[in-house]
Amino acid sequence: MDGLVMFSGQGNVSLKKLKKLVESPEGQSFIEDSKFNKVFSDYLKCAITNNLNNVSYEIIATFVSNEITWRKIKKNYSISNFTAYSAGIFNILSASQVIPLNDILNFLVERIKLFELYQGNQGLYIYITKDNENAKKLRSIINNNKEVEIAIINSDKSGVIALSNDYFDKFKFTLKEKGIKSVLKFTGLSVPYHTAFLNHLISDYRMIVDKLFEKYDSEKAENYNIIFEENIFIKCEINRQLTKPINWNVISKKIIYKNYIDILDTSPNNQLKNLITKSDNHSNILTINGSEEIWKSR
Repeated sequence: MDGLVMFSGQGNVSLKKLKKLVESPEGQSFIEDSKFNKVFSDYLKCAITNNLNNVSYEIIATFVSNEITWRKIKKNYSISNFTAYSAGIFNILSASQVIPLNDILNFLVERIKLFELYQGNQGLYIYITKDNENAKKLRSIINNNKEVEIAIINSDKSGVIALSNDYFDKFKFTLKEKGIKSVLKFTGLSVPYHTAFLNHLISDYRMIVDKLFEKYDSEKAENYNIIFEENIFIKCEINRQLTKPINWNVISKKIIYKNYIDILDTSPNNQLKNLITKSDNHSNILTINGSEEIWKSR
């Protein structure tokens, strides 16, 4: 069995790392390939010069970082398997070449415009609990609270939640009052992705996703295997992820079960690799490598 690439999600790429990536040979290759899309190119220039708001920067930086890292990976590895954490899903479309790059860039621009219109005050917070029992209690509280929603389940003890900034202190007090031992940390992401807080965007979002898939190449798709928590068409998963949580814990267990020869993590500092090894008591069955050398070369 050949390798698997895990494309990382938003909130991981610093401005310094983005600049270094773009300056690499693979980065310059991407700049050349994307220069015909003037709007996207302008966004990227603004991102590099630190002239973008946080929402736009994260969308651009995540895709560009994953894309350039993928161009490094494919020089040395045989890859026909992909998975993604959150917004990394759009890089699967590019890496598998099932949709023209320019159409993906157009979609990302439309995605930016859509999320820039978001008027809510919810943000995404990482939660880490002491143990499984504390995690179950925390999730139970969330399930009975309209002010908080689970966005991502990273492991049995951790994940990402969405809540309003105004409600943050009250929620922390509730956890303390219930004796739940946990840590909450803001991710820097001010859009509550993967939650019902974005339900009002469903119609507009599906319109731009429909346009994205107009030139989808189903024949090329047959050459690749994609791991999601459910075995569904990637277009359906993209639509689902707007307002429904992601269970990375389930995806991790699927990856472990497959026992790939090489698992390559595109995220800085191997965040996805760390999530997998923490969820697996027998992580020696995996050979997770590649991204260490890739990130060193940046």
